[in-house]
Amino acid sequence: MFGFKGGISGSSVMTAFLITGSISGFAASGLQGYHLLQEASLNQSSSIQGPQGETGPQGPQGETGLQGETGPQGKTGAAGKTGARGPMGPMGPTGARGLQGPAGPQGIQGIQGIPGSTGATGATGATGATGATGATGATGPAGPAGPQGIQGATGAAGATGATGATGATGPMGPTGIVSATSPLLYDANTKTVSLDLDAFTRLGSLDYLQFNANTSAQDAPGRLLWNADAGTLNLQGADAGVTLQIGQESVQRVKNPGSTTLLDGRVVRVNGAVSGQMTVEYADNSTALGATSVIGVLTQNIAPGAVGYVTTYGLIHGIDTSAYVAGQPVYLNGNGTLTAVRPINGRIVQLGYAVTVSATDGIVYINPMQNFEPNIGGICSVPGQVGTGIYAWHNLAGARWIVVCDY
Repeated sequence: MFGFKGGISGSSVMTAFLITGSISGFAASGLQGYHLLQEASLNQSSSIQGPQGETGPQGPQGETGLQGETGPQGKTGAAGKTGARGPMGPMGPTGARGLQGPAGPQGIQGIQGIPGSTGATGATGATGATGATGATGATGPAGPAGPQGIQGATGAAGATGATGATGATGPMGPTGIVSATSPLLYDANTKTVSLDLDAFTRLGSLDYLQFNANTSAQDAPGRLLWNADAGTLNLQGADAGVTLQIGQESVQRVKNPGSTTLLDGRVVRVNGAVSGQMTVEYADNSTALGATSVIGVLTQNIAPGAVGYVTTYGLIHGIDTSAYVAGQPVYLNGNGTLTAVRPINGRIVQLGYAVTVSATDGIVYINPMQNFEPNIGGICSVPGQVGTGIYAWHNLAGARWIVVCDY
């Protein structure tokens, strides 16, 4: 709100403007309430005050002024209601004991309690002195027999009396019969019973069999014993024809149907069977038929019509390996013999590898592998041709190729 009041003072009118509120645009020290802002000289003619004009729109609110000083504290208000009672505090220490009051009158006697158990009997007193013996009275009738008293302790044994003379020998009684059932044996001379280990027909409920790892026993047909060198068990076959190292080799029992003896260490092939048993003959690299069905190497001589063993895989001993080098492959040659020279005729039967080199006790590992695939670039020969050629690929037409022995 604002207005003016004026007084006529010549040609000048001094006007004081009073403002309610703060005026926008003043600094933070803007004036609050009614403040004298300015006195201005107005050059106007004297006039009578006219009616008050309409109030103008309120200006924007000015910035808040500085806070005034704190006024004096007001009077204390009335006391509030008493709060709820707090919990009881801990009990204080017990006071000193007061003087004992006079004794009250005796109460009524209570009911009598149950009687207690009878106490133990006291010790018997000492026996009094025996009085003088009175005159013997007449014998009264016998009373009933009392119970028998407890038997007293046995007295110490008396000294042994002297040995009496030996009586005459009585007649000999009949001899008893002693016998034993197999596998037990009775020895009538020593009157002892022993166990016959060769009479067992079976053993049952065994957890395991433990063989002596330091045995000095010898191999025999049907006997199992530990082979410390091979690290396994030996099992010797029929007629001592072969001794197997269990788990390290395999053999087959075969028959010689021919008229000549088949020799130990020779390579054989299956050529038939008789009564369900395979028959064999020498394998031979010189023919295609002789280089097929190769089964292994003989481990014993087999006479005509007899049977024997052939090793199909594993180690064979007692072979002349003086022409080989340890680890060198060995191949089928002619008439069941072995060779270290790889065949060039395309019939490649690798029997295994030389293990040790010796003229009398060489060892060869047997594991027959037949391979009729030519070795490209290897030497070859063709029946009826002179000299040797080289295995090579030959193109027939387009994508058709064959292997030839190129002379």
